[in-house]
Amino acid sequence: MATMTTTIDITPITPAIGAVVEGVDISRPLDPETVRRLREAWLDRGVLFFRNQDMDDQQLEDFIAHFGKPITEPSNASFGADPNRPPVHGGDTSLYKHVAERWHADATWLAQPPAATALR
Repeated sequence: MATMTTTIDITPITPAIGAVVEGVDISRPLDPETVRRLREAWLDRGVLFFRNQDMDDQQLEDFIAHFGKPITEPSNASFGADPNRPPVHGGDTSLYKHVAERWHADATWLAQPPAATALR
């Protein structure tokens, strides 16, 4: 059953980009109106910050699935990582993705790149 959210506060961080979102627990199922409002804010602000959210990998994957299909980083195998690794995962990748730890483009080189990246 979806959680009904009555108050979502979206506070811009700068005049051009970014906003802090409060009043929604993104670790729980979301109703369609909440998803619509979050998508609208994301498209308007480009980057959304959800502070003080406590969630596991599956909850984060469920949340980001509202905005597109989560994918595993396609270059994992090139760097010695498991190419079948879940789309959402924790852990230190610095042992095999030295360049990606400094700068990377989150698969924007794909013919159909992901719409967004979620970081925890």
